[in-house]
Amino acid sequence: MIRVVANNYFKEEDVEKIMPYLKALADGSRTDEGNISYNLYVNPKDKGNIVMIEEWESPDNLKPHGAKEHFTKNVAALNEYKQKDGTIQVLIPLDI
Repeated sequence: MIRVVANNYFKEEDVEKIMPYLKALADGSRTDEGNISYNLYVNPKDKGNIVMIEEWESPDNLKPHGAKEHFTKNVAALNEYKQKDGTIQVLIPLDI
């Protein structure tokens, strides 16, 4: 299992405009092969900081996910509203 943490930064005044794209991205991603969970969060101190926390069965699931139409179409639309570049972390569990 892996976890993906994607920090995205939008202008606070654009958050309502991007909600349909976020919903379509999340709904489509939840149906992708290997997806365990796909949840979105907002930073209460910066309402334009939308964080996606995803769980996948394997890193091998990420490449097909990124090629899906629901991903490419909605990410392209979201990029039009970016305030600055985000960050993406792919994490694996520590076995302790």
